[in-house]
Amino acid sequence: MEAGVTWLALVLVYPLWVLVHEGTHALVARHYGCTIEKFRPWPHRLDSGRFVWGSIRRRCGELNGTETGWISFSPRVPALIACAVLVVSAWAHAPIWVLVLLAGGLVDQAVNSIGYTAGTDLQRWCAAWDHPPWTWQIFGGSVVGTVLLGCGLAYV
Repeated sequence: MEAGVTWLALVLVYPLWVLVHEGTHALVARHYGCTIEKFRPWPHRLDSGRFVWGSIRRRCGELNGTETGWISFSPRVPALIACAVLVVSAWAHAPIWVLVLLAGGLVDQAVNSIGYTAGTDLQRWCAAWDHPPWTWQIFGGSVVGTVLLGCGLAYV
């Protein structure tokens, strides 16, 4: 039974975390008065031809840099929470399927806090908040490294 649940968790991890990621963007955008025109939490190509794992298209009134930054940064919050819970769950020797589901937050954290290319969340929030990208890359890398170390030590 445990193996079946673990495989199911593996299959659900990607869509679940894309839904969480894009849903968080949408919730925060709505908080700032934006209208969500498209919500696509699945792999596709944007009108520009660029491949993405998920996206939202929003229409907003006048937003300041702080608001724009929070819309781009917002998926970091559930990802960071999942990273913290992942370490605690590893130390508690939670079932593997729980660890697999939480590991989706770690992957989201790694991909979206370390990689820097045009049009990514990291690029957008760094521009909005006037931060050099390397500061957030160091932070994201530190979180990922700490979580991996914490989980690894739980099983030594």
